[in-house]
Amino acid sequence: MVDQPTRYRINQEPSLLDLVLVNDKDFINNIEYQEPVGHSDHNVLVFEYKCYIKQEVSKSEKFNYFKADFEMLRQDLNVNWEELLADKTLKKRKSKSGISELHDKRDGKTFIASNDTDKAEILAEFFTSVFTKEDDEDETFLKDIKYDEPSSDEVFKPKEINKLLKNLNTSKSPGPKVLYELADIIDIPLCIIFNSSFSSGIVPEGWKIGQITALFKKGDKKLASNYRPVSLTSIICKIMEKLIRKRIVDHMNKYGLFSDRQFGFIGDDQQDYNY
Repeated sequence: MVDQPTRYRINQEPSLLDLVLVNDKDFINNIEYQEPVGHSDHNVLVFEYKCYIKQEVSKSEKFNYFKADFEMLRQDLNVNWEELLADKTLKKRKSKSGISELHDKRDGKTFIASNDTDKAEILAEFFTSVFTKEDDEDETFLKDIKYDEPSSDEVFKPKEINKLLKNLNTSKSPGPKVLYELADIIDIPLCIIFNSSFSSGIVPEGWKIGQITALFKKGDKKLASNYRPVSLTSIICKIMEKLIRKRIVDHMNKYGLFSDRQFGFIGDDQQDYNY
């Protein structure tokens, strides 16, 4: 591509030392040989580089929930939820991969995972290997805790559920937006479901499922160690978790069960307790 001398020195023959390497000569146009910069004895090469980007148009239809007719949805959902959910029991409940092929060493040989199942297994093995498994049987931290009354089993109220729904961040994804807009309609059915789940000790199967996405960090994309997991879980389940957490924290505060060395994870409004 470069066919003229690019380096000039006094009393020396001009030489061609600077190159432009491409795998297709049509990528480069109009090479200009400009004056050196500063004290350099090499010409500055200026050229046009043609980039070709293949744009794929998705053939699947996707709903724009941010422009949904929420008023119509409110009307459709404005039913007698107590009657509709009466005697209903909680019952039990598949995804694409954008990960390139992964390489894994097995018995001294390189195993290449090209389908989604093999990729998921390699990533799951690596993610599991780097996490710390806690000892669930260790209850020594409870041995010195003394209290007489059990925690309150007060049922959840639609009002507190409504408040949490309206505090959702609607700018991140369409899910919170839909829940926010329908908060005044779905707070009652959610309250029924929450209380049923809490009293029966059964969590809906769909709430237990996390959509795990492996996000590339840096380095070789063929190595599982260069990915980190991000789990997307049910927003509805997170709301119930917040309600349960509040009751636990309130109970711990009421009976002085927090250690005086506990400084985090108890909420800003609890920070001055037991210090």
